[in-house]
Amino acid sequence: DAWADRNDYSTEVEFLEAARANLAVIREQVEEDVWWSSYQHNPRENALASFTTQMIDAAKDHDRIISPTEPGTFVTLSLDPALGGMNALIAAAYHPDRLELLDLQTDTGLSQTEQILARIEDFTTRYRARQVIIEKNSFQKGLANDHRLVAMGQRHGFLLRSHLTGCEKNSEVFGVAAMPGSFNARQVRIPWGDDHARARFTP
Repeated sequence: DAWADRNDYSTEVEFLEAARANLAVIREQVEEDVWWSSYQHNPRENALASFTTQMIDAAKDHDRIISPTEPGTFVTLSLDPALGGMNALIAAAYHPDRLELLDLQTDTGLSQTEQILARIEDFTTRYRARQVIIEKNSFQKGLANDHRLVAMGQRHGFLLRSHLTGCEKNSEVFGVAAMPGSFNARQVRIPWGDDHARARFTP
């Protein structure tokens, strides 16, 4: 492991060689545009962010629209809740070879927890979700333990999980910088088959 403790290596040279080998593997996995923008903080002309236009375009599925997936598919909802700010809820279906995004709803300026709960229940009913993941930070901690959400899970049969991103957002293994490899491998698919789908997923 190139990122093990320095004491795992006999000499500084061995440690640096291991680190360089690790970085070479990462560079190959994420490809050049992401390497320069995310790891070198020096984006090339055509790559001003981790996710390039070409990468996103390749993930767009022009044959799929916003609709439920096949019965029995494991569907997860992921919620980054906010009152007053940007509330984001996404539904995704897991398949052995890909992650299919099903729907995305963003709202700005919600003022009541009930509004967020209503959106979760709507998506749960529409997409037959089996798991709901909620980002927990400040006010969000209370929502993750809200008795009404717990009761909703019992009613619809979904697992309720909380998640704290924290510093993992910058992790080379679990963070944003690790995701471009999945996009490059076409393992993430975005519905893009009609105007409604494009409107939902356009930033």
